[in-house]
Amino acid sequence: MCATRFALLLRSESRRYDVVARLNEARFGLLLPRVGSAGAAAAAKRMFSIWRLTTLPTGETGLKIPAFFATEGYDDASPPPSGGDLLKRGVEAVERAREQAAQPV
Repeated sequence: MCATRFALLLRSESRRYDVVARLNEARFGLLLPRVGSAGAAAAAKRMFSIWRLTTLPTGETGLKIPAFFATEGYDDASPPPSGGDLLKRGVEAVERAREQAAQPV
């Protein structure tokens, strides 16, 4: 249920041509074509803010699930990396964020 809810958040906050991908049981990636680093950071901050306010129903109480958001991009002057390479770099950025305990929900 948590993964489904998170995927719905990503999709609802994305444009039609953005790509939401489930990388494994607990990780998602979001490719934002034609978005610079400032736009990606703003999108991550917006999604973080929404997720932070999200409570998942569990019986009579609610449950807050931690999430980490990080962004990764590339220089427009160089040839763009593949989507797979960008997702790999994004996963590495999230791992760095987790290690630094940056922005846990």
